Amino acid sequence: MIKKIAIIDSNEVFINIESIKAAQLEQERQLTLAKGRDLAEEARKTADKVMSVLIAQMTTEFSIFEQVS
Repeated sequence: MIKKIAIIDSNEVFINIESIKAAQLEQERQLTLAKGRDLAEEARKTADKVMSVLIAQMTTEFSIFEQVS
């Protein structure tokens, strides 16, 4: 998956005070959402997922004697 980088010209985006205020409000909203996350719970869930995966699922077995077709 290739991500495209969007180049934003801030001189065009923030040409008026309304767009500046809207951007500030969006930033505050995102900060509020980020502060509301329970990072410890997310870490526990991630650790549980990692621990539930077997080593055999994370490794590849091969032999030098196998013939490649």
